[in-house]
Amino acid sequence: MGRRKIYTDDLNPEIKRLYTEENLSMYAISQETGVHPQVVKRKLISMGIEVRNKSEAMKLFYSKKSGK
Repeated sequence: MGRRKIYTDDLNPEIKRLYTEENLSMYAISQETGVHPQVVKRKLISMGIEVRNKSEAMKLFYSKKSGK
């Protein structure tokens, strides 16, 4: 038995919007869309979107938490 292929191309616009406009994390996007965080990361990279490094992600997280 092979792995089940998940077709996520129709999610590309939503993944892009959530990451770039809503500033959600890859994990939060995966929870929202029902796909694995690594799939979200691969989709972002394939669309030419630079993914945040750990430091950028933490700054964004704490700025949201503090209300800035």
